[in-house]
Amino acid sequence: MSIARIANRYAHALYQVAQEAQKADKIFADTEYLKDLCDHKEFKPFLKSPIISVEKKQNVFKALVSDKVSPETLRTLLVIAEHKREAFLKEICLEFQEMYYKNHNTSKARLVTAEPISDAQAESILAEFKQKQLLATNVLLTREVDTELIGGFVIYFRDQVYDASVQYKLSQLENLFSENLYIKNF
Repeated sequence: MSIARIANRYAHALYQVAQEAQKADKIFADTEYLKDLCDHKEFKPFLKSPIISVEKKQNVFKALVSDKVSPETLRTLLVIAEHKREAFLKEICLEFQEMYYKNHNTSKARLVTAEPISDAQAESILAEFKQKQLLATNVLLTREVDTELIGGFVIYFRDQVYDASVQYKLSQLENLFSENLYIKNF
């Protein structure tokens, strides 16, 4: 089974539990904590180890996070460990967060520009994408500066990239001029 399907199933189950318990916001915070924990250099090998028994992993989860996450999240963690899917914990958390954002009409986007821009300029760029319904009405925007773009911007959202940078336009022109129109291509 693919990682995406595994993550979707467990995240969907956790999201249903969160809605029933009316704790979607708390469980969202739990997934942020767990996602950060998954990136810890000493915790990664633990998650991926096939040698450590299910009971030991469940005991570690109980000891490590029982006072930091909701009981619903802890129960889900124990089920994930029972089914030996803890190696996909970070993906499950990310999938849960996507469901949360979708149900709260929120999009995440990353805007990369050649130089720092004002809030008004960033909002103007986002307005175009909102108008075309590519982004939700609420946007969690992170901004970056990359001087190699020369000018323009690149925006990343969902699994899409919109590149309106000078660097991209120049590379398109370079590809166009590198093609010899006078030689037949067989």
